[in-house]
Amino acid sequence: MLPGEDARAGEIPLMRRGWEFEGRKTLRVCRPRPVSKSQGKFAMQLTDKNRQDLWKAATQALSQAYAPYSRLRVGASVLTANGHIYAGANVENASYGLSLCAERAAIAQAVAAEGPSMRLKAVAVASSQPGALTPCGACRQVILEFGSAALVLFPGEEGLLEVPITELLPHAFRLSKEALPGEK
Repeated sequence: MLPGEDARAGEIPLMRRGWEFEGRKTLRVCRPRPVSKSQGKFAMQLTDKNRQDLWKAATQALSQAYAPYSRLRVGASVLTANGHIYAGANVENASYGLSLCAERAAIAQAVAAEGPSMRLKAVAVASSQPGALTPCGACRQVILEFGSAALVLFPGEEGLLEVPITELLPHAFRLSKEALPGEK
């Protein structure tokens, strides 16, 4: 089934022992809204295995989070155009502005491993608390910088949602109208 088709049957188990999302031990996977051609070639290429591997890496990264102030542990994982998955966890600081979000930590891992031409295909975000948790504005901007066609996966009210980054950040900041490295 392609993105934009009706919701499909399927569930992704929550990977942490005893962790539940609104009383459930699994998340139903919902199909994203239709993806336009302008949103790029990657948006229609996520497989169920990609989704499961991304979600597993994001939930496992939760245990590595350093969140003594907010107590909100976040794990994120990214799937690159090269097919590799990298994970990151949030790292808080007493000077709140110096804190690092899990999404940007995972992207930094990917850039360190693959270099500045690394391109994102998808990002998954998991949290220690139930409910939807989408990337913050700064993370949305960084995700778009490395993957203007990337899908963002996060738990919603009806299951695991997939939303194109361009829907989360419809009017992104760009220094120029030229394509970034890796884009056409």
